[in-house]
Amino acid sequence: MTTMRPGLETAMSKLIDLINRREFAGVEMMVDDDCVLDLPGGSRIIGRESLRNSLAAYLLQGDVQFADSVFMSDATQQRGAAEVTLKNNGLSTSAVLVVERDNDLIVRISLYGS
Repeated sequence: MTTMRPGLETAMSKLIDLINRREFAGVEMMVDDDCVLDLPGGSRIIGRESLRNSLAAYLLQGDVQFADSVFMSDATQQRGAAEVTLKNNGLSTSAVLVVERDNDLIVRISLYGS
């Protein structure tokens, strides 16, 4: 019996759900030890623990939430993006969350916001 790994769009949906619920331990389980996190403003964070701390600080500074996600991924299920509404301190703006994975672990998360 062959087990199929979940599609990237399913993994991205789970990631966003974990982020919105502030379940950073769950996020850590989805990412590689050397995962890269790119945040708006040019910050680049490398490593699972640094990712957790930086992501938590970014999200908590304005009670950031992701909503209204539209997912897309490539045919290999390694790279994908989610167009989202970024809710921050009562303001809503559009943003794109780009995810890359190797096997079943996420190796890069990039957030682009307006």
